[in-house]
Amino acid sequence: MLYALENTYPVFNPAHLQTPTEDTLQQPVHIMVLGAGHGFEERFPPTNQLNTTTLGRLVEGVRIYQSLPNARLVLSAGTVHQPFTQADIAARAALALGVSAEDTLQLNTALNTAQEAASYKARFGLGMHPLILVSNASHLPRAMYLFAEQGVNAIPAPTNHKIRKSYGFNLLSYFPSTGSISMTEKAWHEYLGLWYAKLRTVGK
Repeated sequence: MLYALENTYPVFNPAHLQTPTEDTLQQPVHIMVLGAGHGFEERFPPTNQLNTTTLGRLVEGVRIYQSLPNARLVLSAGTVHQPFTQADIAARAALALGVSAEDTLQLNTALNTAQEAASYKARFGLGMHPLILVSNASHLPRAMYLFAEQGVNAIPAPTNHKIRKSYGFNLLSYFPSTGSISMTEKAWHEYLGLWYAKLRTVGK
């Protein structure tokens, strides 16, 4: 179940970008890193204040940023209980990973993927920037749908893959494990989330 989600889109490479038009030639490429959780502990560096999922997404965003000229990182997500937003902490972590300060943009209010899509559209409009969307490979089908629902066209950049063919299969693969249960839970979460997102658009 999880592999089917993770195999929806290929890993990003710069060739996935279409040749820019005259209207967009001078506009920076946006690489939007979706949020997935953070905490704040003053004694830790910002890279250690992001949870492992968000950090994995950010690292992929930075990898793509380093491969493209005229690129900007768009860091997303707000906060409920923390003193700083996730976008703020992610921006600090991006600086620690070598991203230029002027190349970091923040969307500080969204608390879920649908709100992230809406906040991107509200700030940047439609069609002004080529947009590369970075998220977990299993989450990206739902994220792409929610951005398309807002009229935002994005190029998928999946990361944090859980299923790796190189692991192979053996007799133990057919027995339950906590890891397998966790992956099944992730898969159902994404399938149900995607079905719900589509159900909301019925009749619109």
